[in-house]
This record gives sequence, structure tokens and C-alpha cells, in this order.
Amino acid sequence: MKRRKINLLYIVGPFPVLSQTYIQREIIEMLHARDLDVRVIHFQQGDENIPLPPELISKISNISNPGRLKVLVPNASEFLRSPIRYLDLVRLILFGKHVRLAQKLKDLASLRFGAWLSTEVRNLDIDHIHAHWATRPTLIALVLSKFLGIPFSFTAHAHDIYLEPILLKEKISSAKAVVTCTDFNRNYLANSVSPGDREKIFTVYHGVDFKTLRFGRKKVNKVPVVLAVGRLVTFKGFSYLIDALDLVKKQGGDFKAVIIGGGPEFGNLKSQIKEKNLAGSIKLLGELPFEEVKKYFKEADIFVTPSTMTLEKAFDGLPNVLIEAMASKTPIVATRVSGIPEAVKDGENGLLVAEKDAKALSKAIQVLLNDKELRKKFGEAGYRKALRMFDIEKNVKSLKRVILQEKD
Repeated sequence: MKRRKINLLYIVGPFPVLSQTYIQREIIEMLHARDLDVRVIHFQQGDENIPLPPELISKISNISNPGRLKVLVPNASEFLRSPIRYLDLVRLILFGKHVRLAQKLKDLASLRFGAWLSTEVRNLDIDHIHAHWATRPTLIALVLSKFLGIPFSFTAHAHDIYLEPILLKEKISSAKAVVTCTDFNRNYLANSVSPGDREKIFTVYHGVDFKTLRFGRKKVNKVPVVLAVGRLVTFKGFSYLIDALDLVKKQGGDFKAVIIGGGPEFGNLKSQIKEKNLAGSIKLLGELPFEEVKKYFKEADIFVTPSTMTLEKAFDGLPNVLIEAMASKTPIVATRVSGIPEAVKDGENGLLVAEKDAKALSKAIQVLLNDKELRKKFGEAGYRKALRMFDIEKNVKSLKRVILQEKD
């Protein structure tokens, strides 16, 4: 007798998002599993200009807030079906740890939404729920899990762990498994929960598809190209990169630099480039689709990730663009922040420096500008490491084993 496929429901926030292509890649790879039937629910429209394959589009449902009146009957129905279960969820939200009172009100709204959604998906025979981000998507996954009597898991990333740890311990306690993208995060989470919950927390790195992510031969540049990619927000550290490149220029370094990304710091960074008279050396391109970014990876001689930690605990986990740079055989200059040293070993596939240190950053960039053979050595080593650590097919198989608790 042929076994029924496992029905896996993904719950995400905005989708798709250019800075979260790793989620899109993961779900597409999950679709390839023959024993799974994958569905995706998201609550907010992402970037409609991001192309999605037809096999993924057919699995996606964008479900917006149905309004207060429409959720009343399903919530009353769930309450009557199991008043203790419903009141336990209310108690969890009212007495659980929140940073702000306003967040409790939002979470109560998510409870009402989750109760309504449970009636909408009950006939889909869902076997498992997996959410991305330990914020609203995971709370709704928890609510669905309670009302439908099925297990859930979630992936925690960055701000949802450190900036917005909303009911995080409670969510970990209720989940079947918890995944995060760096050992740095896993160790932090393990140290913040009870000993009994530590064994359910796993590291599964994001991945890239080496079968389709073909960069070809590196372009040979007369003047070395320094590349940086990311959202233009403070903790990405691009202001320190501009300061570092200014020092390189003053010391006679010859380079062309490209910074790709959109965000609130665009104007400040543009002004900083102008004030330092670097407009002829640094291009600030704004946000570009990934196919365009790939062309710059192919041209780049050095990739810089100048990440920082802010006082508010905003920082990178392990930037996906750094993984893509390694896959393109580009040597790395980066800071010792969060999970970055897990991918970049100093002196092996790149150079690591302290955060917020423009002088140290400039010296590392200068070392690679002056040594073509070292750049090639680091680039090849980074590619081999990326193949070992960040292959999407291998890592999604690991994720599937973890969240569904399959045996090897």
C-alpha cells in the first residue's frame, strides 16, 4: 500500500522578501522531497517583483486579517470545543514575558487570527507546521498546533532572538524542534531555556544551490573591485567600510568599490562618500535583483562584510551574501560578529578583524589588494568550505530530519 505524503505547512510573514531569499530557496528545495506535500501561508505581501517558480506559486496562500467580526464565530467554536486549551493560550499571552504591553494586545489578536485560521485549514490534514521567525509566525504556528493537535517547529534567525524575544522560552518549550542558522544562536538559545528543552535546539545553516548558482570564471580586473552587499541599516557597518576605504585611498591603494543594497542609511552613506571625495571610487547602487547582484560577485576581487553589534542587540546572524560570495570564489574580509567566524576562518578563506575598527578593516583590505595569489588561495578555500557547509540540498535534508524527527 502506497504511503500518504506528509503534509507540511509553512507559515511565514511577508513573502517573498529580497533579503530573505534563503527562505524561498529552502521551501523550493522542500518541494523536491517526494514524501512531502508542502503548502505556504503568508500574512503580508512581499516583493511582487521577485520571480517565483510555478511549482512554488501554486503552493502559496496569502491570507490577510479577516476582520474582527469574521473571527468571532471560529473563536467561539474553538472555545466551546476546548475552553481549557483556549484559556491556556490566553494565559500564556497575558502572563508571558513581553517587552511592551502593546505586544500583548498584538499577540491576543494573533490568537484570534490563529483560531480562525485553524478552522480554515482543518480539512487539509496538516501533519506538521514549520514557521520562520520566532515572532508572529511562530505564535500562530503554536496556536494552530494547540487547536489542531499537530506538532510545530520553527526557525529563529536574528532580531527575533535578541531584539524581540517575544514569549521565546514558551515557544521553544511548546515546539517539537527549534532550528537556527548559526552555532552562535544555538548556544545563546540553549543557555536561555531549561535543560530539558536544550536538546530540541539545532543548527542548520542556510544554503545555496550550487547546481543553479553558477558564476563561471572570475573576471580579471586591472583595478581590483571591492564588493559589499546588504540592507543599508546601521548594524551592517557600511559607514565603517567607507571610512576604511578612505584610509586605503589615502595610503595609495588602487581599487573600485561597489555597495549594493537599499535601506534607511542610503542617504547618510551617500553623503559620507561625497564628504570624503570618494564618489569616483565607490558606487552606491541601491537595491538590485539577485540576477544583477550575481554579475558583481563574478567581478569582485574582495568581498567585505563589516557587520557590527549595536547597543540594542541588532546584528547579523550569518549573512547569506557572505555565503554567496564564498560560492563565487571571492575572498572575504569580515568582522568577528555573531556567526561570521563559523564561515570565515582567519587566514584560511579570508581575514577577520574587530568590529567598528575602520583602521583594522583598511589594513585587511590592503593586504588582499596587494596580493593576487592570496586572493586566489582564499577564494578557492572559501568555495570548498561553502560546498561542505552550505549546500542547499544537503542542509534542507538535515532540516527535514530535524523538524520531522526522521532517522538517518
